[in-house]
Amino acid sequence: MVFSRIRKYLALKRITNQGTNIIIKPPFHIDYDENIKIGNHVYINRGSRLNGHGGIKIGSNVVFGPEVFVWSADHHYDSDTYIPYDEKVIKKIIEIEDNVWIGAHAKILPGIKIEEGAIVAMGSVITKNVPKGAIVGGNPARILKYRDLEKYERLKNEGKYYLKHKYLGNLK
Repeated sequence: MVFSRIRKYLALKRITNQGTNIIIKPPFHIDYDENIKIGNHVYINRGSRLNGHGGIKIGSNVVFGPEVFVWSADHHYDSDTYIPYDEKVIKKIIEIEDNVWIGAHAKILPGIKIEEGAIVAMGSVITKNVPKGAIVGGNPARILKYRDLEKYERLKNEGKYYLKHKYLGNLK
């Protein structure tokens, strides 16, 4: 228990570009933390792994379910020198905008942008960008439906964010 708290503290200290009220549940794993930016009121659940080699930007009011993988780099498989891949690393930034909910065991591949208010279903593998308010699921993930964007915008304008409510009271 004490080791988990120390590990969380040290990881958050290494992420130099971060907002306030970030909750990370141990155990978790972060690589290339200097390339990770996290907004305000972010909840990263237990067992999650963030590989920031290519860069990761996480907006505000973002919730990760348990064991979410966010991977911003890949190996170069189309090599003339080695198989299955060579020493080249292909880096592609991942952007997760505000108010996104990512379900348990989701995997987000390099170069993906998940737009504001989107929901990623449990176990999904995100291989394409996710539009604003889309609810996606599957492997590879596809759009299942969209949120009610009128209701979403109303709640956003009223400042009704779950993490602020749950952990900080009714702050705006």
